[in-house]
Amino acid sequence: MYEIECTDYKPLNKGAVAGFATIFVPKWGVYIYNITVFSKDGKKWVSFPSREGVGPSNEKKYFPYLRFKESSHFDAFSEKVKSAINKFLESKPKEKDTFDF
Repeated sequence: MYEIECTDYKPLNKGAVAGFATIFVPKWGVYIYNITVFSKDGKKWVSFPSREGVGPSNEKKYFPYLRFKESSHFDAFSEKVKSAINKFLESKPKEKDTFDF
């Protein structure tokens, strides 16, 4: 299985958005910027960078730039991202208090 590193995390704490992370996947040699980190009602999740658009009923909707074909792959990837963010924040005690997966 591949490893993931968090190279930066910027807390925001605005509504459900807790912050933004930059991750690096060494096996792929790729950085992904602006992974959105959410927290609401005791639940925490991440989302790929996305663009704002209009859904079928003219509602505001966000469309991710990246997507896994299998939802189980995204779930596994998300868990690794959350773990990488925690590891990154452990080295920054002040920020660690703002978010914990």
